[in-house]
Amino acid sequence: MRSRRGAGLRVAVAVSMALSAVTLSALPSASAADTPQETVVPATLRTAHESASLFYADTQSGTDGAGAQGVFHSLEGHTGLVWTRYADGSSTPVPAAPDGASNRGTGSDVLAQVKGSRIDLWDATDGSTHTVQLPEGQQLLGVYGTTVVSFRARWTTAGPRGSSTCSPRIRTAPRAM
Repeated sequence: MRSRRGAGLRVAVAVSMALSAVTLSALPSASAADTPQETVVPATLRTAHESASLFYADTQSGTDGAGAQGVFHSLEGHTGLVWTRYADGSSTPVPAAPDGASNRGTGSDVLAQVKGSRIDLWDATDGSTHTVQLPEGQQLLGVYGTTVVSFRARWTTAGPRGSSTCSPRIRTAPRAM
């Protein structure tokens, strides 16, 4: 009887140990708990479209930032101006204007950077820059594409109110060959 009792006890101990081993192997080990886990947080959907605004919408001169191949504009998330090509939607940052210069739209894919009598014409389609220097005594009237229009104002004091005349001069940036 003793041997049956001892055998039953041995079986109970063996079963207990086997169950303990299975239960312990199912628990995470200490080394797994120390490993950082990646957490993925899905992006929230925007409720509004990305904002952009057309550059230099000038109603007086009729020039703006829209050209035949793309458009100059400011774009949410970008500093400065960008030019975006219509065909593929790719955007190119506009080079910063020199100190004291101002950017002007030309109604084309060319941006005029004006500082005094110097006008740099940056062509966004190929990245080239051409410079036009106004002749002494001329003032800038406008830039249309690669055409720079300047004038010389002549003031006379003839008559009670005086009069002025405007002598336009047209200069065009040279085309690369």
